[in-house]
Amino acid sequence: MALAGSGIALPGIVVAQDQSSRGRVDIARGQEGRWGTTTPEQARQAVSQGWALPLSSVLPVVLSAVVGQVLEVDLNQTPSGEWQYKFLVLTRDRRYREVLVDAPQPGPDN
Repeated sequence: MALAGSGIALPGIVVAQDQSSRGRVDIARGQEGRWGTTTPEQARQAVSQGWALPLSSVLPVVLSAVVGQVLEVDLNQTPSGEWQYKFLVLTRDRRYREVLVDAPQPGPDN
């Protein structure tokens, strides 16, 4: 999937529904997809080995989809082995949005 005008094709981007500022604890510490489960070393290895796109390629696409301040970023490996970025964004209207981006490095046929 590519976002218009981004020039970067990403396999998938999902923007979760708005959450009120009171909902942040539920988003950040909910049962699904915990924050901070990947160490910085693991994230660097995933990018350097070509398993995941670098944050510098993904962040502009996210910010064009959801305008606001990025509060947290996490790169996790899904149970199926795919890499996925998770962003917590505080929008201008003071709502939290969780943005998920599939981030596998494109293969030679892409």
